[in-house]
Amino acid sequence: MFPHTPAALKDIARECFQLNAAASPLLPGACSPSDYLVHSFFEGRCNGTDPGLRPSGKVANCPTDCVVWANRGGGKTLMGAVATMLDLMFKPGIQVRILAGSLEQAARMHEHLRRFCQNPAVAMFRPTATARTLAMLNGSRAEILSASETSIRGSRVAKLRCDEVDLFKPHLWQAAQMTTRSTNIIGPWGNTVRGAVESLSTMHMPLGMMWSIVSGAAPAGSFPSEVDSGRTDEAGTPQAAEVAAAKRPSRVLFRWGMMDVLERCPPERDCGACSLWDDCHGKAKRAESDPDSGGHVSIDDAIAHKLRIPLVRWQSEALCLRPSRSDAVFPEFDERAHLFGDALHPVCFEPASGALGGVGGSGSARLYAGMDFGFRSPTTVLWASLSADGVLRVLDCYAEATRTLDKHIEAITERTARFTGAGIGLCHIAVDPAGHQRSAHSGVSSVVMLRQAGLVVRSRPAAIDDGLQRIRMMLEDRPHCDEGVVSTGPRLLIHRRCAPLIEAMHRFHYPADKPHETSPVKDGNDHAVDALRYLVMSLPRTGEAARGRSYL
Repeated sequence: MFPHTPAALKDIARECFQLNAAASPLLPGACSPSDYLVHSFFEGRCNGTDPGLRPSGKVANCPTDCVVWANRGGGKTLMGAVATMLDLMFKPGIQVRILAGSLEQAARMHEHLRRFCQNPAVAMFRPTATARTLAMLNGSRAEILSASETSIRGSRVAKLRCDEVDLFKPHLWQAAQMTTRSTNIIGPWGNTVRGAVESLSTMHMPLGMMWSIVSGAAPAGSFPSEVDSGRTDEAGTPQAAEVAAAKRPSRVLFRWGMMDVLERCPPERDCGACSLWDDCHGKAKRAESDPDSGGHVSIDDAIAHKLRIPLVRWQSEALCLRPSRSDAVFPEFDERAHLFGDALHPVCFEPASGALGGVGGSGSARLYAGMDFGFRSPTTVLWASLSADGVLRVLDCYAEATRTLDKHIEAITERTARFTGAGIGLCHIAVDPAGHQRSAHSGVSSVVMLRQAGLVVRSRPAAIDDGLQRIRMMLEDRPHCDEGVVSTGPRLLIHRRCAPLIEAMHRFHYPADKPHETSPVKDGNDHAVDALRYLVMSLPRTGEAARGRSYL
């Protein structure tokens, strides 16, 4: 009965747990739920397409930690429960812990485990279940953890499965990373069950916890099938090989959406009249000869879901193509359209012409800056060029906390010199009007200190929404004309090295529980946007960029 191969594992999952999991995905780049089960059970030593395990003496070049990004109703919790039960049955003495965004969510996985215990194949292992634990006669044990640091830090287990990780607080997620340890259990995977943290979730929030985890993962198919345990790098140096290994992604990504777990479509259904055609393109009409080709989501349910919700939400929560942007202040922001340059290299002005080097644009460009004050929160400064065609290109971003203003001024002067070395000066730096307030200690305002350092300072009182609306207009992809130059595309571009601003453009959001609230949440993601807002509101009027005439 022991599953020595992926095929045998899938047979046991189907027979013991009545698991109706699609064997192959429908959409490009997606995985099937079975791929996750194979990875988890065999400790990353093989994938779902392997007929068997790799020969001894070689190990899979694949981490055990993994992340499952799937749609709502896509079977994430069920698959986590199946993976847990397979571990308990066939890995004697293993310790598994289940951690979820809420105790209620963790209880759902435990409900699946208790239901599995009614199966005769599972009953052979004499399972004993309580409200929060499940133990087997072979010494294996699973337990639900409460979402607290005390509970998490007290665990030392082989497997930690985190359900709905997008709801985790960052400090809990960090505490969970030190809870696993390898266990000596012999099986087809070798002599050791490697410690692993598995994350299962939809992706609710832009740049939320799940987004961060997925960004450090790589799709399962991107890892080499095997690597010789004594292999070095191409140059033959073990040290360089270790560096290369350290740069590899630390987690395997398994992603599937509603189309990938859709039931097999019967021949009599008319594809032309189906509202799922744009997503399915008839692929759900799988071969009748393949009994494992269909998933657990019915076509009628999928159609009903799509008709009930907006397309953007369908694409994020059902198809898992991108995170939800429903509460984002800048839902128009798209890295593919609004970023330029190389994140590892700065940009500069070409000394000969004064044109902005390496970033396009027509004619000469002028340099501007925007600044948001802070102390415990970061003081943020942006540098941007405004070219003759009216396109604003943010070139650099400075964000530092717990520094006095004189230190910030030194940094501003130094960074500005990188752009003005070709003889092109900074037109002005736009700041928060609150910078005119005098310090209680020195009696001098921040604006005065900036001017004493030789900077031209501008501050324009304006409603927050006016500045946000101006930024939205510049993000739009539409024709614009300046000084007789007709251009298309967005009028705001951000260099890839401006990580704090890029992150803020994604994260800046309205309160999700107050749909009519027009004021964004002040949770630390506003500082870079505020600096951009001050900068944008201080720019020259349309048609006057090349002449340097300002609003003020």
